[in-house]
Amino acid sequence: MSKTDSYLINRVYEDHEVAAYLSDHAGNIHVWNKPAEKMLGYSESEMGKRSERDLFWDKTETISDGGIRYSWRKSKSGRVLFVKESVVEISDPSGEGDQFLKLIEDWSDAVAPWEQCSLWISQYSASKHGVFVANARNGKFLLLNQFFVSMVKGDPQKILRSSAKDYLVKGKRLKACPSFLDGKLFPVEIDVLTIDDERGKPLYYLVHVHPVDATVRKFSPAELELLHTNGDDSELLAKCTDWFKQYENAQISAHVTDASKNSFLMVNKYFASQIGYTVEELVHAPTSTLMPRSLEFNPAQFASRLEAHGWGEVVTEIRTREGKPLFIRSTAIAIYDAQDKMRYRCVVNQFVDPKDIPLAKTVLQPMP
Repeated sequence: MSKTDSYLINRVYEDHEVAAYLSDHAGNIHVWNKPAEKMLGYSESEMGKRSERDLFWDKTETISDGGIRYSWRKSKSGRVLFVKESVVEISDPSGEGDQFLKLIEDWSDAVAPWEQCSLWISQYSASKHGVFVANARNGKFLLLNQFFVSMVKGDPQKILRSSAKDYLVKGKRLKACPSFLDGKLFPVEIDVLTIDDERGKPLYYLVHVHPVDATVRKFSPAELELLHTNGDDSELLAKCTDWFKQYENAQISAHVTDASKNSFLMVNKYFASQIGYTVEELVHAPTSTLMPRSLEFNPAQFASRLEAHGWGEVVTEIRTREGKPLFIRSTAIAIYDAQDKMRYRCVVNQFVDPKDIPLAKTVLQPMP
């Protein structure tokens, strides 16, 4: 990060009023001036080892290669600033080649929170995933991008008069949401950010909605019902039971676990028989029962994967009653209660031959 033959780049270093930096196509920062350090708290040497993605509060935001946009930046202290970012592409043959000059202005105190939301969503007008803003006080849709409207198959005016409760989760989550046209459920990955007032109470929800690629993961109607449920424990348990019925007498290994107790709640006959147990012996038993003694049982490991996406797949080593090692590939769906706490995990297992598992890719994890 040194001066070059470029007048513009040298001006970035010398400017004492405008926060600015230069980054490449990948977002790697090469030049960082003093006003930027003052605004965001990072020194030039610190930013020389970072990507500008580290500054993004909205992690779905992409690297800009030109134009003006409005979004939030997170300072080293944790403070979130609403900024106007102006981007110009420049060429520096004597330095890093083509780069992007980015001028950052702090607009946090200049515009009201609802104006910030309006300016922010404008950058997603042509996006290929759904984006909307909801009012935290009444839970209704406030602003929408066109892709979200087409995804839910609804009339924009009718959507704006309706509740966004199906999408208002904490953080990231896989859910099934109903179409406005016919109520048919479809799977989406949701990422929710919250704009708070001075007292820390939510004002607005900023929501990204990504459709799930059916070629990557196709969900059955019973699984979609599971992903749509967000009620009390009796309702959740009833949906888990409905899901389990399709596997109860099938030649496919399946089970339901209690996420809070890390114990088996439902186990089908096929799974139990393949490992030398009866169904009655496994129901209510801790999932650690099947783990090798040489492996430390840590149920938080796989749970963290489910927390990130709502479903996950992992290869697990288990032991039969006689101590014989077996490998299974477990695909699990996380079920959450009304307080957004993971309550159950519905799991389908496939027994795999160890020879078919590349050693470098084998992950020994606890039973989900």
